[in-house]
Amino acid sequence: MTLIRFSVCPHDILKGKERWESFAKRLEEILKEKVIFEPIPDFKKEFEYIEKGDLHLYYVSPRSLRRALNRGYKPVAKIKNQKDRYFLLTRGELPPEGEILIALPFLEAGGYALLGIDIERVKLAFVKDYNDATPFHLDKIKRGG
Repeated sequence: MTLIRFSVCPHDILKGKERWESFAKRLEEILKEKVIFEPIPDFKKEFEYIEKGDLHLYYVSPRSLRRALNRGYKPVAKIKNQKDRYFLLTRGELPPEGEILIALPFLEAGGYALLGIDIERVKLAFVKDYNDATPFHLDKIKRGG
């Protein structure tokens, strides 16, 4: 029997680890192979798992998709009716160096970045709603105001 190591992005574990444990058991029944569900506690660990290529199957966040594709992971499925949203608010071009500020009207950080951006440069700013994410407000956040 083959051993399949499976995990999901940290922001989705926050939504309920139990549903992923159930998914892993169902997958095991369908494939008739042993499936080990390994929850990843944070994005730093997620990056480590992806870099090492330690997982056979991974439900990736938009934040880590590009990194996973660059490491050779291939898309095999999408959860029906599930949409992850990400937004970048900017005026003009992205700066070639330094931090990139992304305003999020969500309660927790959850894999909301854009493909093609060096994730190490991203700084998240939590706002009440998208109307609150005006350039003035973003400038205020940058200054720490």
